[in-house]
Amino acid sequence: MPRRPLLAVLITALALCAACGGGGDPQPAPSPAARSTGPATVPAAQSRAARAALVAYLHALGKGDGKACSYLSPAYARETFGKNCAAGLRSARARLRPRDLKSLQAVTAPEAEPGVTPGEVSIPFESLRWKDEPALPGGPVAARFTLQRTGKRWLISG
Repeated sequence: MPRRPLLAVLITALALCAACGGGGDPQPAPSPAARSTGPATVPAAQSRAARAALVAYLHALGKGDGKACSYLSPAYARETFGKNCAAGLRSARARLRPRDLKSLQAVTAPEAEPGVTPGEVSIPFESLRWKDEPALPGGPVAARFTLQRTGKRWLISG
């Protein structure tokens, strides 16, 4: 669930609890700045480049291409695949189903969301589009991918 609608739901729930006599002072109405003004967007060029990096990683993972490691930040590569990314990648691929590997080779990422911090792009698993059956999330196929620009490249950082 996007963060801003969740914030609006929480604010409404708190206001209802205060109105029902929650025992404390009633909560003030949220300021206009705290109200959601709609979903934030990622600039098109930024989104396109980040999505291309994620898709390249997923395709390389599906093919068993060691270049998949080049799309990961060093910290994320260690976290996901251990000290030796290429060896960890081979080990992680061995645990994926053959149809997952096939699906990864044709996946696309048609949309991206702003990340938690400025300059980040986030792509949830649910936003990925699969030609056939989706791969199962887990291991190297995260529930949400966070990408950050490093120099001229986008790297998966979380």
